[in-house]
Amino acid sequence: MSEGTSFDQDSLLVGFHLGLAKTCGHRIVKTSTTTLVQDAVRKVNNQQVILKKVDTRRYPHEEEISSYFSSKELSDIPQNHCVPILETIRVPDEEHVVILVMPLLRPCKDPPFETIGEVVEFFRQVFEGMLFMHQHRIAHRDCHAPNVLVNADAMYPGGFHPAKQNMAPDWKGKAKHFTRTEHVPKYYFIDFGLSVRFGPDDSTPRARVVRGGDRDYPPELEDMNVEYDPFPTDVFHLGHLIIHEFTEGNQSLGVKKTLGLEFMEGLAADMTNPDPLKRPTMDEVVASHLRLLCLKVRSGPVIEPLRALTETETGYLVPRNPK
Repeated sequence: MSEGTSFDQDSLLVGFHLGLAKTCGHRIVKTSTTTLVQDAVRKVNNQQVILKKVDTRRYPHEEEISSYFSSKELSDIPQNHCVPILETIRVPDEEHVVILVMPLLRPCKDPPFETIGEVVEFFRQVFEGMLFMHQHRIAHRDCHAPNVLVNADAMYPGGFHPAKQNMAPDWKGKAKHFTRTEHVPKYYFIDFGLSVRFGPDDSTPRARVVRGGDRDYPPELEDMNVEYDPFPTDVFHLGHLIIHEFTEGNQSLGVKKTLGLEFMEGLAADMTNPDPLKRPTMDEVVASHLRLLCLKVRSGPVIEPLRALTETETGYLVPRNPK
């Protein structure tokens, strides 16, 4: 769920649900009485996973949409960047409760990006994934940075601890890892609790206003009583992600501006146009990003190190082997 989403005791994973997960072949890593998600390990293959409890009364579409993108027809399509649902656990005597089993992922900027090319690849995958959702007539409606994660299994061949992800699984030292250039990871959208699906013939999609985790919401979300088209709003939120996490930073969250990505500023500005009718569609965003990348490659290498704008003007990072 979004960081700003409130929840009540009925939303928590309690002992009964964890016991049920154990009987379904999952070993619980740690327990908590105040969480919507739970770290676990699948006994069948020793895979680190996350258990997420979903109350379908509050989030009636999350299971349906998550499972749709994990279907046999869609799960192997490279353009699909929706988190895979490995298993769905039904809870006896609680028909409104379902537990979704997903792979353990990391925040999208952890470990830090080290080259411009790595960030460009991140943008490419995120744009591609949102376009894929929109092509299937699904609007995410909560696509801010915490809901974009990375599968870094190839980068961390020895794994990492689920609670303290910079540590090794056995807590004996730091988790060793490769760079994103050496082992290109895949990025995923998570949290479809606010997502909405439209029919293929619905030419004028409208939905009631909901506000996700991005508190800098666009003008169309100001009036809670007016329905809106959520697809341009997804574009707005992705533009904000580019701005707040990279091209400008976010002082209130302690995120510094990243130098070397100025070529993305114009596209981000278009994506966050106050008028939703003037924002590009995701098809246009993908095409614009490709053009910008071609221009960037012509002007200089994309493997140059990234640098955060700091007071000391230092902080160059170079590719490295696991250490």
